[in-house]
Amino acid sequence: MQRLKQIIIKRWVKILSVLLGIMGIAACTSAELYGCPNADYKFNGNVKNQDGENLEKMNISVKDYYKTTQTDAEGNYNMEFNSLLGTRITIYCADPNEEYKPDSLVFNVEYKGGDGDWYQGKAEKTVNFVLKKKE
Repeated sequence: MQRLKQIIIKRWVKILSVLLGIMGIAACTSAELYGCPNADYKFNGNVKNQDGENLEKMNISVKDYYKTTQTDAEGNYNMEFNSLLGTRITIYCADPNEEYKPDSLVFNVEYKGGDGDWYQGKAEKTVNFVLKKKE
């Protein structure tokens, strides 16, 4: 009797496995079902001191996105990346030599040109900083 139960259970497991496998394959016919909302981001700007002089090699970073760049000799920076969606972005500017006080800007993001599925489009923003000397 025990042996018969084991045989019946094994057969039901095989039948259920086949049925669930078929249902799973049927549910996966559209690639749009899987993914994460994402967007392209482009941020650029300039960093100056209070006297209007361009600041070179200032660190620019985007909070929670682990993206960092530095300003060039003219104080300009450019940052482009694709990432998961965020509705509020915080950009930080800091002097690695700590001569100037760090600054940041928080703003809401507007996406343009999405495809209606997972890709939400592109968010662009120019963010300029004027850093003050530490006292």
